[in-house]
Amino acid sequence: MSTFFRSSDVDTIHTAARRALAAFVLAGAVGATAACGPAEPAPPASAASSVAASPASAPSPSPSAAAVGLSELPDAAFLTAADLGSGFKPIELEGGDGYGFALAVCEKNKQWDGKPEGAGPEEPMSAKNAREKVFSGPGKALVSQWTWGMRTAEAAQISVASQRAGFEHCGTVKVNSSSTYTFEILDNGFAGDDSVLVRYNKAHLIVVMRTGAAYTVLNLGGTTDAARAKAVAAKAAQRICDATPTC
Repeated sequence: MSTFFRSSDVDTIHTAARRALAAFVLAGAVGATAACGPAEPAPPASAASSVAASPASAPSPSPSAAAVGLSELPDAAFLTAADLGSGFKPIELEGGDGYGFALAVCEKNKQWDGKPEGAGPEEPMSAKNAREKVFSGPGKALVSQWTWGMRTAEAAQISVASQRAGFEHCGTVKVNSSSTYTFEILDNGFAGDDSVLVRYNKAHLIVVMRTGAAYTVLNLGGTTDAARAKAVAAKAAQRICDATPTC
């Protein structure tokens, strides 16, 4: 079994995810992290030097007019430990700085204009429709799922499009003299209604996807197994469809 997200590399899932939803988080994320510095150590020089050209993005599919908005996400809409394999269990965990910080610095460095913006503050978020699940596994492996239920499929789609644009423009982000972050898009359109698979810092994988009016970010660290990441994403999309009316 592939090793996933390790505790030493935990992302601030809250910061990263809210960056995808609201542009106003940018200023706070940059300012706060600039004062403290990134939580993650700089990647090896070989990883920071360059990123291979990302495959051309697939055109974002038009959201279905029939997709139902979501004001609440039940537990059944999330991955289970059984979906991830033997030895995984749900845990309560919040992490340190992660890829949302890197995208914020990328925008601050004027590598990316931040467009299209995510769904923004007009989307009412609460503990009922913005939820996270984290699982630990063998060898201190961790998998996280953040999902937001939005009022429309269009709002979820623009959030995916925003993240995809950030990954495209921010292949290499120099944070300071000793820290560089890298992103490489590996694939598009493999799960849900729209999805993008990204290798982050050559150390782990991120999946950003839309399923109806649900917007999801999966953090799968410590692995380069793209096939396994896609399988987990497909399962996550199916869970959302089975548990909500949005599909």
